[in-house]
Amino acid sequence: MTRTTSLMILCMAILVAAPTAQDDTNTAGRYPVLEGPYLGQKPPGIRPQLFAPGIVATGMDDLNAVFSSDGNEFFFTVKLPSRGRHVMLTMRQEQGRWSAPTVMPFSGRYNDADPALSPDGKTLYFASSRPLSAAGQEKDWDIWAVDRTANGWGAPRRLDSPVNTEAMEVYPSIAGNGALYFSSSRPIGTKAGGIFRATSAAGLYPNAEVFDERIVSEYGGGDVCIASDERTIIFSSSRAGGYGNSDLYVSFRREDGAWTAPQNLGREINSPYQEYCPSLSPDGRYFFFSSYKRPEERSVPTMRSLEDILGFYRQPYNGAGDVYWVAAAGIETLREKSLR
Repeated sequence: MTRTTSLMILCMAILVAAPTAQDDTNTAGRYPVLEGPYLGQKPPGIRPQLFAPGIVATGMDDLNAVFSSDGNEFFFTVKLPSRGRHVMLTMRQEQGRWSAPTVMPFSGRYNDADPALSPDGKTLYFASSRPLSAAGQEKDWDIWAVDRTANGWGAPRRLDSPVNTEAMEVYPSIAGNGALYFSSSRPIGTKAGGIFRATSAAGLYPNAEVFDERIVSEYGGGDVCIASDERTIIFSSSRAGGYGNSDLYVSFRREDGAWTAPQNLGREINSPYQEYCPSLSPDGRYFFFSSYKRPEERSVPTMRSLEDILGFYRQPYNGAGDVYWVAAAGIETLREKSLR
C-alpha cells in the first residue's frame, strides 16, 4: 500500500467516525460544522469528559491534545495498529470554523507524536523515530523540531546533543521562557530514565540536566507537561501505590525553588489502565490527557452483524486510547493546599 493510499484511509476513517450531532444538516461524506473555541466543544467541569467525541476521541487509538496560544490551531496524534505507527494531525480555525483533521505534511511515514509548540508558535517540537538521513534506517525515538515558513512547515531537524542521545527521548514540553522539558531513557544514577530540563539559548539547547533528582529517583517520570510559568509540572509514573499501570502526578515549585512531593491526580483522572500525554490549554483553564480507561458499566455488546462490529470499533471506550479534558481548577486547588 502506498503512503498516499494509507493516509487517505486514515482520513476517511476519521470522517466516518465523525458525529452528526453538532450539525443536524450533516450528510454522509460531509464533515460536521465545528465553530468556536476548543473545536466548538462544551467546556468540561470537574469530572473528565471525552474531548471532541467522533473528531478526536474516535475509537481509534488517539493521544495528545495541543492548542496554539491563539487557540486557532490544534494538534493531536493517532496510533495505527500497523507496528504501532503514530501519525500527527492538525486542525485550523478560520473565520470561526474548524477544518477537518489533516495529516501534518512531514508525518505519516515514520512514528511522529507528542507535539509541543514554542511560545511564539513558530516552531513545533515532536518525538519521532525517523532516520537521521534520507538513506538511513528508522531508529528509536528522538526529539525533532520543524519551523514554520511563509509556505507552511519546513523540513524536520533533529535536536543536537545533549537533548538527544543514544537513548530514547520523547514528549517535549515548552515553558514560556523557552525551557524544554522532556523524557529520556538515559541513565540517571542507578536508574534508567526520567525527566530532563534544557535551557534555551538563541533557539538552541546547549545543556540538559535532570529536572529534580529527588523526584526522579523516586517517581521516575514519563510524559511530562510543564506550565508556562514553570511552577506546575505534571508527569506520568508507574510507581507503586498508584491506581495501576501508569498514573498522572503533579508537583508545584515553591518560592525557594524546591518542588513539592508529587501528588497522584486521583481516581477521577487515573484508573487501573494507562494514563499519559498530559497537557494544559494555553490559558491554563483546562487539562488534557489520554487514557485507556473505560467505564465499568461499559460492556461489549452482542455482535449480530458486521455493522455491529464496525459500530463498536468506531466509538470511544473500545479498549483503545481516548483523549479527555477536565477543568484545571482541581489542580489549582491541589496547588493551594501544597503551598500552605
